[in-house]
Amino acid sequence: MSITIKTLPERLPAEMNRYFPKWVCLFSLLLFNHLCEAQIDLSAGIDLGYPQLLTHEHTFINGGQLSSGLRAGILFKPENASFFPGLNFSYGRARLPLDQSGMSVAALNFNYLNVMLNENLEVRLSHGGLFIYAGIGLSYLKENSVAPSGVQTKTTNIDSALDISKVFPAVAVGFEYHYSIKKDDNCYLALGLDFQYTLLFANRDTYYVTVSEPVNNIYHYRTELTGGLLSPGIYFALHYKFQKKKSGLYL
Repeated sequence: MSITIKTLPERLPAEMNRYFPKWVCLFSLLLFNHLCEAQIDLSAGIDLGYPQLLTHEHTFINGGQLSSGLRAGILFKPENASFFPGLNFSYGRARLPLDQSGMSVAALNFNYLNVMLNENLEVRLSHGGLFIYAGIGLSYLKENSVAPSGVQTKTTNIDSALDISKVFPAVAVGFEYHYSIKKDDNCYLALGLDFQYTLLFANRDTYYVTVSEPVNNIYHYRTELTGGLLSPGIYFALHYKFQKKKSGLYL
């Protein structure tokens, strides 16, 4: 009687074939090789926005408050390429109106997290350049608190909520001008103009709200966070690029 014991290296190919199809492995290797040959740019900064809600009644409702937050990003720039991908993250706080028949009856304060995958076109200038980009991604909205709409002497409370979604699809377009003092400087500044559109789902995100006035008038509303959220904004960022030298290392 003989017993054959398979070692880990012998079992590994079979396990990889089981869980990872060959085309996935091949695509991953090609992508990794492509990114390793690219210049990598890291960025960090701040952004300011002014969200506007486009409701199903085709009316704009003022969000009533500037949104602000932090942003970070990474760019992968192959040598001599005009088009290249980038991944951007932004986190902050915004106020969004609750809609009833095209009227804002209350406002929700949200913490937001945006993740956007962009394709960039670079227009090179003497001491910088211009990025023109478009992208798709996701927006995560986490309710923080509720506030009255308009007169601040009102008291607003959420009685209950129904079918709440927290993750929404988003698209974005924008421009980013970047400037460096020296032509080949690894560190450069950027000023960007961004337009993001977030699709809020219909017939979901229902909030039952009670609004109380100082004269003891009490109103009950069935409101929705619905429509399209258009968020124009500007941002300032500091970029640092890691140049790949002939040794294969990023410095």
